Amino acid sequence: MARTLTQKRFFIKYTTTILETKVMWKSNVFTSETEASIQYEDLSNNKDSHTFSSQPASIVLLITFFITIISFFSRYDKDYEEGVWQFFMVLTIISLLCFIVIYRKVWKIKLSNGTYIFLLKSKPDKNEVDIFIEELLAQRRKYLKETYFHVSKNLAYEPQLKNLQWLRKIEAINGIEFKEKKNELDNLFNFEKKIGF
Repeated sequence: MARTLTQKRFFIKYTTTILETKVMWKSNVFTSETEASIQYEDLSNNKDSHTFSSQPASIVLLITFFITIISFFSRYDKDYEEGVWQFFMVLTIISLLCFIVIYRKVWKIKLSNGTYIFLLKSKPDKNEVDIFIEELLAQRRKYLKETYFHVSKNLAYEPQLKNLQWLRKIEAINGIEFKEKKNELDNLFNFEKKIGF
């Protein structure tokens, strides 16, 4: 099962591929390329909203807009230099374009090393992105449960309990599933103790 979501916005491109055991994420932002192969063990279960914006670009935009307005209304003064308001209008337009290119709303999913993968919220479509994230997190849960959510009397008790606690902590299983599987584990080992005396 491989499902890929490709998102483009101006000079930004994110490509995310859901695989059976991991997720591949590739980012190309203003010719800076990053590629990551992320195991589901390292992927958080939660998405957080985040907005990329540049404070310097916002400040420059506001300042140039303010100066453009002032110079436009004072263009008939006797000491006014010709072309000043047009110059500041061009600066305002350039600042606005920079702000628009930098500004983007994303979902961020935390990784175990403190970094994030990003997905644009509405490219190509908001519903498609939401469905893709649901599928990604469902595949994560499925893989983690298939790999770690089993108990056996042939394995030591403590590592199996730690696996269950870890699965609960990273939200791969819920509280009910944890209790049921822990009871199953406890019953297996209580049975062994009765036989062995």
